[in-house]
Amino acid sequence: MPADHEITQAEMRPGEVLLYLGSLIHAGGANRSDRPRTGIAISYCLGWLRQSENQYFAAPPEIAKHFGKELQDMLGYCVQRPNLGMYEGVEPNILFSERPGRPVTRDWLTPDQVEQLRRYHSGEDILAA
Repeated sequence: MPADHEITQAEMRPGEVLLYLGSLIHAGGANRSDRPRTGIAISYCLGWLRQSENQYFAAPPEIAKHFGKELQDMLGYCVQRPNLGMYEGVEPNILFSERPGRPVTRDWLTPDQVEQLRRYHSGEDILAA
């Protein structure tokens, strides 16, 4: 929690704009006008991060199973390495099967991540430093 001396209000006149990083602790004060307040959020997410909106509700498995693989992946029916988007430890496209059976969990780490972990646990990274 921020200390009192770290808190400030951005009072603005009509038409002014405030830009800030999303990592800033922020909140909106009361809108004391009789008009709605407009805001816009512009953000960039790395490709391996999940989408902002849950597309599973827009295209549930019973509909998405009829889409091409590329569109299914864009909607989130895939795993982005190392481990984002799994369903019971497997690719969520298992939901397209009529009888998916019991999912089998797998390790989603990339080969270079496996090597980094091996070096870390063996102490090689410490010895090299």
